[in-house]
Amino acid sequence: MKTGIVAWYDVKLGYGFIARGAGEKDLFVHFSGLADRDARIPVAGDAVVFDIEVGLRGPKAVNARILAGPGGEPQPAAVPERR
Repeated sequence: MKTGIVAWYDVKLGYGFIARGAGEKDLFVHFSGLADRDARIPVAGDAVVFDIEVGLRGPKAVNARILAGPGGEPQPAAVPERR
């Protein structure tokens, strides 16, 4: 598994990008690529682990899981409030 930091994620669009490090392009991540869709949605600054899969439009993150929030604190799996 690879690691990175969420550069941005748009909840309404259902996708965003993960910054992978110096010299590497940011990696696309779609809602369907999140390992636990019932956990909280990623936000900019979250540390994540993920696998890379090559799709029709190029590489993308799959099995993405949040390790820590923007401040570095561990993130428990939180079920979003349903309305």
